[in-house]
Amino acid sequence: MISYLRAGEVILTQWNIIEIIQTGEQHFVGYSELDQLGRVSTPILTFDEQAGAGETESGSQYKVIGKPGRLHSDARYVLERVCPIDIIAYRFRYPIDQ
Repeated sequence: MISYLRAGEVILTQWNIIEIIQTGEQHFVGYSELDQLGRVSTPILTFDEQAGAGETESGSQYKVIGKPGRLHSDARYVLERVCPIDIIAYRFRYPIDQ
């Protein structure tokens, strides 16, 4: 089941960033250890790659842990439901580690 969560602090592991080709918007995708949920963020407003921290349009503060690339299976599930590739074209910002 897909749920919309209130804005807050989110710590992601097994993460990446997608860019929606049609709009150029970028979104965090990853696994929230605290919630134990796969997540796809609202559009990213700011992202400091060195600090691994960013803010999204909803006001959520994201912190990413570890190197980008591989997605947790729950994060991939949510991404495939929220952004079906046959309807919404996107690309990963960082190479996917299979």
